[in-house]
Amino acid sequence: MAEHNDEHRPRGTVVLIYIFLACFVIFTYLNWKQLSDVWTVG
Repeated sequence: MAEHNDEHRPRGTVVLIYIFLACFVIFTYLNWKQLSDVWTVG
């Protein structure tokens, strides 16, 4: 059986992934908002 050691848990990597995901969502939302203001339909 392998021992689970807390020294090798990638906490920083998970934090960076969540930061990147949050920035991606905000960037995508702002781009769609700007695009909907420029391209008026109807």
